[in-house]
Amino acid sequence: MLYKTSKDSEKTIKMKKTPHSDAYVLEKQGILQSYFQDVMAILHPYHNNKYSTLVDKDSFDCAWQFGKEMLERPIEKLLFNDYLYLLGLVSSCEDLVGFGLQTGYIKSVKNFGIYGYALMSSSTLDQFNSVADRIFNAIYEPLIVRHDVVGEMLNISYIPISPIISNQYIPLMEQVVLCGIALMKARLPVEVDWQECIINCNYSKPTYFSQYQDYFSGQVNFDASVMQLCIPLDWLKVSNQTSNEFIYLQCEKKIDEILGGLHSRDNLSGKVRYLLLSHSFNNMPSITEVADSLYMVERTLRYKLSKEKTSFRIILNEVKSELAKRYLRESDLSVQEIAFSLGYQHTQNFYRSFSKEIGTTPEQYRKQYRNS
Repeated sequence: MLYKTSKDSEKTIKMKKTPHSDAYVLEKQGILQSYFQDVMAILHPYHNNKYSTLVDKDSFDCAWQFGKEMLERPIEKLLFNDYLYLLGLVSSCEDLVGFGLQTGYIKSVKNFGIYGYALMSSSTLDQFNSVADRIFNAIYEPLIVRHDVVGEMLNISYIPISPIISNQYIPLMEQVVLCGIALMKARLPVEVDWQECIINCNYSKPTYFSQYQDYFSGQVNFDASVMQLCIPLDWLKVSNQTSNEFIYLQCEKKIDEILGGLHSRDNLSGKVRYLLLSHSFNNMPSITEVADSLYMVERTLRYKLSKEKTSFRIILNEVKSELAKRYLRESDLSVQEIAFSLGYQHTQNFYRSFSKEIGTTPEQYRKQYRNS
């Protein structure tokens, strides 16, 4: 589990926005703003009745004032880290336990702009998950999502790539999983049996466990190794009750324009790159593991990559370089911590590799970026 206790709060990573196309940033910021709006909509009834039903009025007032300040801020200045902070403030209010479940449950396609139309017009859950991953990559900056087939189940794992304070982590994970369920329910036939599904939580069973049962009829496990939503594999082929191929293709075209090919997986090297980026902190897969994920032997993977004029080593170095630059730009991690997160046993090897690839030292790169 990768989250911090409240004692580590002063070390919280401060994420910065990564440069993308104007269209991408605008779409992302619109989605992020809707997240703040959802929180305030849930808090609004308590504020309207002058906190009369609340015991912890001071904590509530702190959360309310911060959320109000965020909604008064220009949309382009909203940060996901501010949203995490708001979740932490709300979760500190003893009257609002289980708040993360509610923020996820009320999510709908209206939160996601062009992505929402693509979600609802997708013909299968497989297509749906492809779009959902793009939304996830755009919004949830400190997390990655990974899909693994285990027996007859598809395990959707939500993995931190940077530490998150514990009072932010639990409501965030509750929201992520319940948001996925809410969106799937909107597109799947009503007759599917949600009791076949499992939620694995990588934190201890909370005192408000009964609220989980209010929102989810399947099995919920705690103290798991990773946060997961597990659904029957055959659901991937279930037809979407709101599918529309024409609308889906138009949305896909628009999304590709917005993303500018950022998450393209049309060729084998793109799929390999995505698999590497989708693995957990300090745990990139070997070429054998990647080949297994793509249902081919290592020799075939090497051959096919050579036909695309690249290799696993080249792609791995590109991914490490991309992640290193992101950590240097967007976090306050030390160079030693970044080196460890990328699998380097010795910081000096990271220095040597980064300087050769980028043409400057990690410290100089961070300084140049932040002074630009």
